[in-house]
Amino acid sequence: MNRLFRLARPLGVVAVLACALAGKPASAQESNILDAASDGDLPRVKELIDAKVDVNTKADNGATPLIMASEQGHLEVVKLLLNSKADVNAMAKDLWNQTALMFASQNGHADVVRELIAAKADVNAKDSQFLSTALMKASEKGHLEVVRALIEGKADLNASSMWMETALSLAKTGGHQDVVQLLKSSGATD
Repeated sequence: MNRLFRLARPLGVVAVLACALAGKPASAQESNILDAASDGDLPRVKELIDAKVDVNTKADNGATPLIMASEQGHLEVVKLLLNSKADVNAMAKDLWNQTALMFASQNGHADVVRELIAAKADVNAKDSQFLSTALMKASEKGHLEVVRALIEGKADLNASSMWMETALSLAKTGGHQDVVQLLKSSGATD
């Protein structure tokens, strides 16, 4: 902290405040791209990208525009952000290190999941809350088409959470027989 105050005199108060606030959206435009992505406002997201706003800016909880658009199922916004070099594997630090793929999977957005996988999303990444994967999240919710996309994307069928749950056990517990059948026919084991 003393170092911060020693910087104040030569750099000025504004520079010191900027250093202290590092890591938060630095401008209204960066906050706007987060809101526009979450709302699915494609023209606004494009306008902000054209204005050179950072597509990997993070909200206070660590979510990026790609995470926000993926969570809401805004496919065209997701495509635009990926084409603009958004980090497909960014993790929302204050949301248990979940990725865009995890959010899209648990919310049943199969087209978004396919787009993220095509952009090289890590299909086997685990969150920091329960060590769950996107496949586990989709299976637990019964999202058959998402499960199918993740299987096609080479997700680990037998990965287990910290509670030793697998996609198959979660689908069984949730009563999602169609997901259970798909997982079993794809090689998932009890």
